[in-house]
Amino acid sequence: MIRQNRFDIACTKEDGKDEHAVVQQCPQGISQRLKSVARFSNRIHWLQKPMPHSAKDYRVSNPPPRPLLIYDGDCGFCRVMVSRWREWMHVRIDDEPAHTAAPRFPEIPADAFEKGVQLITPDGSVAKGSGAVFEAMSICGQQPWLWWVYRKVPPFAAFCDWSYNWTARHRKIFSHAARFCYGRDFTAPTFNIAGDVFFRLMGLTYLFAFVSLWMQIIGLAGEHGIVPATRLMDAVHEHHVGFWQFPSLCQCIGADNAALNGLCAAGTVAAVLMMLGILPTLSAFASWLLYLSLCSVVETFLNFQWDALLLEAGFLAIFLMPPKLFLNPLRPAAPSRFAHFLIAWLLFRLMFSSGVAKLASNDESWWNLTALTYHYWTQCLPPWTAWYMDKLPLWAQKATCLIMFAIELAVPPLIFFPRRVRHFSAFCFLSLMVVIALTGNYGFFDFLTMVFCVLCFDDHALQKILRFAQRGPALVPLPTRIFRWFAIPVLLCVFALSWLPFGHIVERTQMICGVKKVVPMPRPDWLIELHNSTAQFRSVNGYGLFASMTKQRDEIILEGSDDGVTWKPYEFKWKPGDVKRRPQFCSPHMPRLDWQMWFAALGEIRGEPWLVNTMVRLLEGEPNVIALLEKNPFPGKPPRAIRAVEYSYHFTTSAERGETGAWWKRDAETRIYCPPLQLGER
Repeated sequence: MIRQNRFDIACTKEDGKDEHAVVQQCPQGISQRLKSVARFSNRIHWLQKPMPHSAKDYRVSNPPPRPLLIYDGDCGFCRVMVSRWREWMHVRIDDEPAHTAAPRFPEIPADAFEKGVQLITPDGSVAKGSGAVFEAMSICGQQPWLWWVYRKVPPFAAFCDWSYNWTARHRKIFSHAARFCYGRDFTAPTFNIAGDVFFRLMGLTYLFAFVSLWMQIIGLAGEHGIVPATRLMDAVHEHHVGFWQFPSLCQCIGADNAALNGLCAAGTVAAVLMMLGILPTLSAFASWLLYLSLCSVVETFLNFQWDALLLEAGFLAIFLMPPKLFLNPLRPAAPSRFAHFLIAWLLFRLMFSSGVAKLASNDESWWNLTALTYHYWTQCLPPWTAWYMDKLPLWAQKATCLIMFAIELAVPPLIFFPRRVRHFSAFCFLSLMVVIALTGNYGFFDFLTMVFCVLCFDDHALQKILRFAQRGPALVPLPTRIFRWFAIPVLLCVFALSWLPFGHIVERTQMICGVKKVVPMPRPDWLIELHNSTAQFRSVNGYGLFASMTKQRDEIILEGSDDGVTWKPYEFKWKPGDVKRRPQFCSPHMPRLDWQMWFAALGEIRGEPWLVNTMVRLLEGEPNVIALLEKNPFPGKPPRAIRAVEYSYHFTTSAERGETGAWWKRDAETRIYCPPLQLGER
């Protein structure tokens, strides 16, 4: 009975009668079931029915021999977008404005050209709007899956059609926005010149780092240095620590003076090869490995955030350029897009994390914008320009601090925006780094950050400066494609690991914004285990520069004596000592001992065993350690005793400097930081 009724309904539908009327003629129980079957049948028919724009809207009788994209030539936004698409369309698709193409295709209504683009294929079919865009992309091999989804998923097609029509109705706004973001050149950005310049400047940064360290390495970590690397390597071999746990070439060649000099010399050569573009992949890997080896054995003095930043950027540089024999600056090679993105992501994390860290520290000087009234005279190694910056009025100090927060918090997302906006973000970062470089001594940090900004400028901008370099896309040979495919898993791991330290910044940002219930970032166990097993390579790090502001400057002065009554001070090369000595610039050189003395003044002698070792080496008259100092008050023979005293330092006022000629003033009270030390036997 039920089967017969279903057949009757089917026959009724074929006859064009109302199926609802047929249902009313059935018994009550069967009627309810048939109503649900009818509703389900209607849904099935709706899903199976193609969307209007997913099908071909028109057909023409005189189709072109190649696919033809027709656009409204009177619309500025249409011209902008077609000029952008032309780079990937020109191989398989032609384009033509509507005022010249429309007369040849009378089947297409005239108003259709004003509403959207039209794609005519050689079989005579026509697609319009978003369907035309997706089909054109599919023909040219650009994300063909989008065309498949558009045809098979009606909700996606409906959303795309609505978005396209809404954009078309507001095309004037988008046209102005596009011109504001791109200028007159709407072609897709390429970064061939930027990648080449970035890579060579990374080599220059490595050169600064290796040469600077080479000048100090024996005094810092030599056989008779402050923290001898040989002792550390003896402990590593004694406990059978492998290379994965302690990544350093010193495991193979030792850590004596010759080995340390050899590592610095090899690093210098590798850095020069990077600058010249010779064996780019190999030279970048060698520079990274050699610097990592030195950081592992001289961790006490090479544990600053810019050392970690150099290692992370250097690791990404290994995968940036193609593995070839020589980089030709006249025809720059195309860099890896993934590595390029990760370097931009590193710049974003560095700047944004530094801004959030300042506010999250709950230091009132950052919140009330008075931090710079302390910064210039409490920073590690202030140059003479910091003395003048310290004299700026309070309103100028607060305005400068506010601009700094705007650059660190609001500008970083602009790195990922179109051309002009991205250039603006780079100029903001460059301006901040220039101010830091002109008012402080931070080694190669400010230069390295400025090198990151190079990748924000595409070939359109850089070719105006480097006219000799050829602009445009370059063919990627098969070996390069294979190398980059194998590099994808490594770079994916780097990207995943970067979310662990950045997750803390996201949570802190929520707290700063006053979110009542902070949403924690997911930290899967496998990612934490991966981080723990690779942390010793220091190639994925968290950052937060100048998180809290030091509001008092205590300087440690080392003094020697032969009689225990008269004490003569040792003068360091760069850190404050003699109040009348003019503060000097030393960047990009990084005087490691001078920097470490500033950090020692923040704590006690019990937490600084390296400082005790320094005093012992001075008692022994070790020449490599004495060479790290500017003035040795005992040139003939070492003193009998050495002590460390502490004074509070502050910049002089303009009047005080005019009267005394001193750049610094210090309190008269002498505080003992470390009591006198003597050797057991002379």
